[in-house]
Amino acid sequence: MGLLNSYGDGNKVTEVALKKTYSFEAHFFALGDALYSAYKVRRLCTKQYRYTGMTETAAKTCQAAKIQKYTRSSAAWALDFENNTVVVKPHNYSMLVASVEAVHLYGCAWETRIQVHEDESVWTLSYPSNPAALFDETRDYDE
Repeated sequence: MGLLNSYGDGNKVTEVALKKTYSFEAHFFALGDALYSAYKVRRLCTKQYRYTGMTETAAKTCQAAKIQKYTRSSAAWALDFENNTVVVKPHNYSMLVASVEAVHLYGCAWETRIQVHEDESVWTLSYPSNPAALFDETRDYDE
């Protein structure tokens, strides 16, 4: 059997299935005479898989595609208190949420290994009875 020139379901091996874990923290703060609450909801997504039996070119093409897929653009928000008012200041950034590497196996055989570890947080002012609703659940993790 020859080496593959592409990647896909035929040479995909899932080692750890997609797992989503939710947690939250309650934060309380006073502003003047008023007491406020805010909840930090955290979602951790993990998954590990690989595409195997490819040529070097196919493995590096797969690596580039998965790096692009798992690079997230986001904004972090800082809360400041100015004149008894909460001021939200954005900070934009990009972050790779997976380890993606093209690995030489033997001879001319290569594989691309992907280990997803995405940790997101969202702030809300109400109790999170359905934390999944606060996140983008349409994200594709190559299921």
